[in-house]
Amino acid sequence: MKEKYDAGILFVDDEPEILGQFRKMFAPLVDRVVTFQTAREALAYPNLKCMDLAVLDLHMPEVDGIRLLMDLRKASPGLPCVFVTGYGDKDAVQAALRLGAEDFLDKPFHPDALRNCVMRALEKRFYDKLMNGILELFIYDYTKLDFRNFNKMPLAERERALEAALGLARMKLLAKTHCA
Repeated sequence: MKEKYDAGILFVDDEPEILGQFRKMFAPLVDRVVTFQTAREALAYPNLKCMDLAVLDLHMPEVDGIRLLMDLRKASPGLPCVFVTGYGDKDAVQAALRLGAEDFLDKPFHPDALRNCVMRALEKRFYDKLMNGILELFIYDYTKLDFRNFNKMPLAERERALEAALGLARMKLLAKTHCA
């Protein structure tokens, strides 16, 4: 049997039966499966920053999934999201995509469709984290920039910094190969 992925998924849906299905489906696959019936409960969860993916119902009482995603991202910037909904709403799909949603599934969906969608999003999250770690080391080693401020820099400035660091890395590698 394959080991569980070291990942956390946050599920928010106002239907307890659906949350039970999500838990049953993903508990064997990932280390942390957290379910909530309301946006308020989800936002109060103390380990939001440890979550790797949010799967949100679009239409819920009190706070809809779009508003919830905006609030979740305040606590955990860049948190990927998959939306599920029983209502096919073009405007909501567009709003979700503008917020960077990974995918959008209409209920009822086949369990394999959700599993594939979630696993694709987790894989992308894994590689994004890996790339950020590599960038952090690269920037730390080849520039005098503080990586914590790197993502706050304007895009053009980040590109110049990365090009300069890449140029330095190439020069060091070339110097090593010519000396050998």
